[in-house]
Amino acid sequence: MTGQVLTVIGGKHSQVKLAAGAATAYQHDATALSNGTISVFDNGATPKVHPQSRAIVVAVNAQSNTATVVAQYEHPGALSSSSQGDVQILQNGDVFVGWGSEPYLSEFNSGGQLLFDAHMRGAYQSYRSYRFAWTGVPSEPPAIAALTTAAGAGAGKTTAVYASWNGDTRTASWRVLAGASAKQLEPVAGAPRSGFETAIITPVSEPYVAVQALGAAGEVLATSHTIRG
Repeated sequence: MTGQVLTVIGGKHSQVKLAAGAATAYQHDATALSNGTISVFDNGATPKVHPQSRAIVVAVNAQSNTATVVAQYEHPGALSSSSQGDVQILQNGDVFVGWGSEPYLSEFNSGGQLLFDAHMRGAYQSYRSYRFAWTGVPSEPPAIAALTTAAGAGAGKTTAVYASWNGDTRTASWRVLAGASAKQLEPVAGAPRSGFETAIITPVSEPYVAVQALGAAGEVLATSHTIRG
C-alpha cells in the first residue's frame, strides 16, 4: 500500500472516458461496491451544473476504459443540494439517499421507485444519512393510565387500561394485571399492541392495575408501575 493514485475518474484530468450522463459536479460519498460498481452522490451544484442532485451507480469498463451510469435516483421534488449528501445501498437492493443541504431522506427500490421520503423541519442539514436495523429498549418502564366507567344497567363497571412504552420496538402484545391490593395482582385481560398506545377493556374492576409488555414469544419484557384503577 503506497497511496499511489491508480485511476482518476472525472475532472479535468480523467483517465476514463465518461459516457453520456456520467459526469458529476461537486460530488460526495463515492463508494466502491462489492460488485465493482461505484455509488456517488452527485450534487450538481454549487454553482448549479445539473438541473437537480441525484444518486448514481457507475460501472467502469476496464477494457474500453469507459464509465457508464447503470442506475440513477432523483427526488420527485427536483432537489438541488449545494453541499454534503450520501448514497447507501441496502442489503435488499434498495437505495437510501441523504440529500445533504436539502433536509430530506429518501429510500428507492432498485428500479428507482420512491418507497420512503422524510423531511426534516426547519433549516436542518444532514452530512450523511444511513438506515440500519434498530431495536428500541427504553430505560424507563411502560406507561399506564386507567379509566373506570359504568358498563350499563345492572352490568357493574369496566376499566379501560391504556398502555404505551415510548421508544420501544419489541412489544407485540400487552397483559393487564389487576387486584384488590397493589401487591396481589393477577392477569385479567390482554390485547395485541395497536400503535403507540393500546386501549384494553378489562372484564373486572379492581382497585389496582398494571400492565406488562410482552414480546413475540409471550415473554415479559417489562412491567409498569401499579396505579389505582
